[in-house]
Amino acid sequence: MKTQTLKCGKHRNNRRVWLDNKQLLNDSGFKVGARYDSTYFPLQVKITLKKDAEGLRKVAQKKGTHPIIDLCSSKVGYALGECDRVKVSYEDGFITITPEVTD
Repeated sequence: MKTQTLKCGKHRNNRRVWLDNKQLLNDSGFKVGARYDSTYFPLQVKITLKKDAEGLRKVAQKKGTHPIIDLCSSKVGYALGECDRVKVSYEDGFITITPEVTD
């Protein structure tokens, strides 16, 4: 499992998580055009993305073969709260997003 910490931004009064690390996305199977489903867990304070050939969402692209996943909706804020930074964990076929815990 590989992880990274990213800013949790805002766009049009919604929370936004923008995933664009080409290597981490490709290595975990989220290549341009791959289908996936997103699940929001407000009680567990996390969002999961699961690669699924029949998924409702699709990995977008930037500059040819650069994968992008843009999560921007009220569901992001509902699941993660008002955090400033998130921890993103990449596994084969799965991405988990949780608020960054600071001491």
